[in-house]
Amino acid sequence: MLGNIGPDKTLDFQRDRPINPHMPPPHMRTARVILFLISAAAAIAAAEVVLRFAWPPRTVHHQLFCEHHPVFGWQKKPGFTGFHVGPRRVYRVRETMNSKGIRGPEYPCEKPPGEFRILVLGDSYAEGYTVMFEDLFSEVLKRELNDRAGKAVQVINAGTGGYSTDQELLWFETEGIKYQPDLVILLFCDNDVLFNTLDRYFRGFKPLFQLDNGQLKLTNVPVPPPAPLPVPSAAARLCESSYVCRGIGSLAYRIKRLA
Repeated sequence: MLGNIGPDKTLDFQRDRPINPHMPPPHMRTARVILFLISAAAAIAAAEVVLRFAWPPRTVHHQLFCEHHPVFGWQKKPGFTGFHVGPRRVYRVRETMNSKGIRGPEYPCEKPPGEFRILVLGDSYAEGYTVMFEDLFSEVLKRELNDRAGKAVQVINAGTGGYSTDQELLWFETEGIKYQPDLVILLFCDNDVLFNTLDRYFRGFKPLFQLDNGQLKLTNVPVPPPAPLPVPSAAARLCESSYVCRGIGSLAYRIKRLA
């Protein structure tokens, strides 16, 4: 009893506490924790290996070969060559831009005598970066017309991913008209209606036409350059490169959206 404890006596609670016969000794508990951590790390490593074999490396097919432009918002990089690799490698396409940022060979602005010249405007559907250059609809059209028209026909494809008709108009007025086209083909996409009303796109800012007393007025020009991307931390880079980490993040995002 506590009442029988004298001033010179103390209780050793650690010594006097009843011993649980089912509790392992401290060194065994430490060993179990270490074993658990090793097993968890091995399981994560195994899952990472399995996922990497099951799914090819992730690629972003809409990472277009563009650079900032003060009027158009962006343009294809002049003189650039690169490869577009689609999800699960459904395509791997080489794309080469000439010195003017047009996909394909160099096209002289001055039209050769007797040539009928067609200029194609549009977005990524026109640019067609998921197919080889020779398989573009514009190249197929050029071959067919040259075979049937009995005269030289040139088709210049100036499609640029992400463009809406406002940017296509600006490009035509500043650059396209220099090629003296006899015919202009505009590939319209339904999302042009939306993005013609916005001053930004997924990859950055863009010009915007607004009505001012019944007249179209060009605004947001010069187009602001995109903000520099933040430098990710080492932990963020590690997580981004891990299939397991990205899978957990994707699952958490979907659960959050369903909640």
